[in-house]
Amino acid sequence: MAAKNKNTTLTKEHRTQLLQWIGRATGKFELIYSAKRDGGQLNAATFHQKCNGRSPTVTVATNNAGYIFGGYTAMPWHQNGNYSNDPAAFLFRLNEANVYSPKKSNCCTTVNGILGNGQYGPTFGGGNDWYPFSGTIGSSGTYWQGNGAFKLGHSYAGLTTQEFSGNNQCYTDFEVYEILDVKIEETPWRKGISWQNKDRDILIKSIQHYRPVEEMNLRHANILLIGQIGSGKSSFYNTLQSIFKGYVVNKAISGSGAHSITTKFRKYDIRSENGPLSIKLCDTMGLEEEGGLNVIDFPYILDGNIPDRFQFNPAARVTPRVGGFIKDPTLATMIHCVTFVIDVNTVSMMSEKMMAKLKAIQELVNERGIPLLVLMTKIDQVCGDVEQDTSVALRSTSVHDMVKLVSDKFGVPSSSVLPVRNYESQIELDVSADILSLVALRQILRAADGYFEEQADLLAEENISCMNIKPDK
Repeated sequence: MAAKNKNTTLTKEHRTQLLQWIGRATGKFELIYSAKRDGGQLNAATFHQKCNGRSPTVTVATNNAGYIFGGYTAMPWHQNGNYSNDPAAFLFRLNEANVYSPKKSNCCTTVNGILGNGQYGPTFGGGNDWYPFSGTIGSSGTYWQGNGAFKLGHSYAGLTTQEFSGNNQCYTDFEVYEILDVKIEETPWRKGISWQNKDRDILIKSIQHYRPVEEMNLRHANILLIGQIGSGKSSFYNTLQSIFKGYVVNKAISGSGAHSITTKFRKYDIRSENGPLSIKLCDTMGLEEEGGLNVIDFPYILDGNIPDRFQFNPAARVTPRVGGFIKDPTLATMIHCVTFVIDVNTVSMMSEKMMAKLKAIQELVNERGIPLLVLMTKIDQVCGDVEQDTSVALRSTSVHDMVKLVSDKFGVPSSSVLPVRNYESQIELDVSADILSLVALRQILRAADGYFEEQADLLAEENISCMNIKPDK
């Protein structure tokens, strides 16, 4: 059996089973009453003092026959002498004769889920199905002899008294846990990331040394950022530039107004002390429901027809006749990876029109075999703990939930959804925020390399075909 906390009855295996029965993915079991800890006796008054008004709760008992059993209620305990309706309540057995053997007994009444009586401990059912004790019971030395009763079958169905507890009231432990929402998990849901200065330095050095796949003979990878107005496209560039400069900068103008601040197609260099990196972040007009970047013009961006500093006109389409149009683009001017930039606050309320625009762009990207990832910005606004400490971002259940939501919404693997916290109001760098952005950029570059490798394979196949040579199988 899995090891348990030395101060509590429940093992990790027990907790996982209880959460599954309750219908929750996560939950923290907070011990609020313990007969051993709180006076060394079974005491109804102490139970009510500790547990009244708390919910949901799990009551867990052990006896000297090797049973671990108890009850769950979503209703708060009280002592007004009345029953509480709780269709979610259930009784359960976790261990039988010291062997893990979980079984559940659901509440089958609409009125008598639990009884709140100041003279009784936690009491389940109108029978009462499980009434463990009343008043105060001192220890016999190795157990407390319960003065209640087991009468399963009145309000709870699925377990007999023998199956539930071995019909044994010699309690060796008696505990009540409140189940709390988990905001920060103990272990990260995305592993492999460390948060020290040295880890940031390693990432910086790796990206500084980045070069596109050698066979393609390219000087840089073109990464296109696409998103709604105010999503954080320009802020992401500013964040990366700040990291490599060593101080916060605002080179690309960012904002959150009604209309896009960016009206030109820009290819931004990220500069370090040794010069520009082999990366160009391409920024363009923000998406709007009725204006902004026209999806019809988007293929020209992907295919490398649009030059740096090209001025978009929302009222007119791009055609090969406009000034600066690149009629014969090469791989060097094409887009090598597309990144949707999504403000986490807008995910659940994104309009159908906006979603349709993004889906149309996604289809164009997929047709060309260009990798697509999603940058999820402003994660500090969905989790207060992340706002205080960015290093907990990958343990935050709120951030994790948003990653899964974005993954489902856009039909991309969750590993392709990259949470970041851009520099917006800050004036000093933060190691953890830097690491999140650097990890995101690293993943984007890895995706671009996958695209380059595919292009290299296609080029090799074309060369072989021209020479009329059959490739090795």
